[in-house]
Amino acid sequence: MIEGQVGAPKVRIDVHSLGTSDLRGLAVVAQGMSLPVSEVATRVWRAPAILVDQVDRDTADHLVSILQEVGLETAVADSSQPVPTPTLYDLAVQVTDARRVGEIVKALSTVLGLEPIKAYELLATPPGSILGSVGEASALALEQRLGPGARILRSPSGQGPFDLFVEPGRPLPPPVLQRLPQVMEYEGTGYMPLGLDHQDSERLWAVLKSHAGARLIPRALVRFEVVLSAPASPTPERIAFLQEAFGIPPAVVPRVLRAAPVSLAHDLTLDEAGHAVHRCRALGISTVREPMYFGRAGVRVEEVKDRVEFDRTLTRLGMAPPDHLPAQVALDLADLEARRLMAALTASGAKARFTDPVTDGEER
Repeated sequence: MIEGQVGAPKVRIDVHSLGTSDLRGLAVVAQGMSLPVSEVATRVWRAPAILVDQVDRDTADHLVSILQEVGLETAVADSSQPVPTPTLYDLAVQVTDARRVGEIVKALSTVLGLEPIKAYELLATPPGSILGSVGEASALALEQRLGPGARILRSPSGQGPFDLFVEPGRPLPPPVLQRLPQVMEYEGTGYMPLGLDHQDSERLWAVLKSHAGARLIPRALVRFEVVLSAPASPTPERIAFLQEAFGIPPAVVPRVLRAAPVSLAHDLTLDEAGHAVHRCRALGISTVREPMYFGRAGVRVEEVKDRVEFDRTLTRLGMAPPDHLPAQVALDLADLEARRLMAALTASGAKARFTDPVTDGEER
């Protein structure tokens, strides 16, 4: 319980960042302030924000020392100073190095106070949205906590533009499509760059919220890749263009153009990817833009160096080792699950490859 000296000049404590704190530390702070943990967490994630106001200086200094012990970055400020008004963001975490999935999940679950399986589910559901209404300082602190192999994308809270994603295999039913002419051209499935503002997105969501597999996504939380969709011959113009646009060495271009489907560029915004596709098609190079991390894949193992280690790896991941090789060890996985499995298999010495998702129960 916070108590101050009667008649002493009043100050406040501003929280500047989450720092190295986590939900356990915030619970300690909340208990000392006689506030719900959720209220303290909201203030911390929105930092800079006022954590406590109208306390005497001695009490404030004491509180700051305690707050520093739990990892929060705070400071004493005059109560008459302007109230901080930070820009707030919605956050998504993208795992760029599947070898570190375990460490990233552990760090995220600790910070957010979630069970590891729940943290993993958030990461594995594209685009990996985890939090809304977060200040820049706490977003940066979280990214540092997650370490290499993870990055945080930010979208100004509630501003859009918003796009629609409907999971493959769960298309919108015809009655819904008939009410949504802006969706009909996309056949009711996949990533649909509708570019809706906040108001229009709320109207759309009122229709779609009961449909499993449909999600409205802030476009700023998605990155795209340019995928070669059909083989092309390596003309001098195409070789020069692929080197200039995507940095592909001229000697490698012929092999790349024969390897369709293959990614030519990644980590682009929607507009950047669209522009690249337009330039490719102008030269007769068939390409499409696809959202990163939204796909699904199977995994097939061709051969292994150490069968014991291979079996141990699959068992650790909750999968039954196959009776013989080569074998399709996974039929239809979300992108992160497929990349995590591939990273583990490669580390065990297995030779494996991604396949199209197998949804009919038959190996390919």
